[in-house]
Amino acid sequence: MIISRGVWSQTIFLEEFDGGASTTGFVVDQTNVTDCRWEFAPDSVGTADFSVDIAGEWPAGPGFDSSFVFLDSDACGGTSVVVNSFLTSSPFAASGGGYQLLSFAHQFQARLASFIRVEAFNGTTWSEVYDQTGTSVGYPNPTTVTSINISDAVAASSVAQIRFQFSAGWDWWWAVDSIEVKTVNCIYPAGLAITDITTSGGTVSWTDYGSVGYEWVITTGALPDGSNAVASRTGANTLATGLASGTGYIVFLRSTCGGGNSEWSSGISFSTLITNDECDTAVPVTVNNDDSRADPLPVER
Repeated sequence: MIISRGVWSQTIFLEEFDGGASTTGFVVDQTNVTDCRWEFAPDSVGTADFSVDIAGEWPAGPGFDSSFVFLDSDACGGTSVVVNSFLTSSPFAASGGGYQLLSFAHQFQARLASFIRVEAFNGTTWSEVYDQTGTSVGYPNPTTVTSINISDAVAASSVAQIRFQFSAGWDWWWAVDSIEVKTVNCIYPAGLAITDITTSGGTVSWTDYGSVGYEWVITTGALPDGSNAVASRTGANTLATGLASGTGYIVFLRSTCGGGNSEWSSGISFSTLITNDECDTAVPVTVNNDDSRADPLPVER
């Protein structure tokens, strides 16, 4: 247990797949057998894994080392391959009070209708807590870390579980590492979003659940570390300013609880608008009948 300024957390389990195997009891579903299933790196990694035709670069970044779990449908056959495999944890007690926080490092290379899903079990019902399709996550490198409040889904069960599902055809991969479930007494709020985006900022919002205070930070991609903030505010100040136009950013949020802070939420990606992409400020160009410009703009050499 870690105690700091009134904020505490207790790790229930941390799975890092050291040595190319599960050390906490994760198992690959053997009843729903498809053309390929979850495998453990590094021993199972072959020359076709992680798409040699895209440089063959292994997943790397926060939470990743050479031991992880993966499912690469590209290495399972041809265009008719069918993939739908589950990786399931052992039962664990989620009945110690506080909030249950799940985090994991991952890389999802999306294609077509492939999807990834995480579900939590309360002893009776499996509930979806995360899903993604159509858009890659943590690809290309660096990988990313996702955090999810699974308290409602596990419902303080003494036999809670989590499972990871990858469903695809011949549609690339999902790699996962550093799966952790912990109990915390301070957690970030839900509903993080950024709206009213302009060329230099936007408005950050979330669902206020009565915390003492909140802090949000915008970075160019990495988790806030105290030195990489491009913009940040505390309290109810939700206006982000001073960002570069046409640039991708990620916004993170945390709560203040009685003398300490929660962990950072998963980041929300967004991009600022491009300067001069509005019709009312565009540069007019006269066109001749032959579709050439009548007054060419000067070209610097």
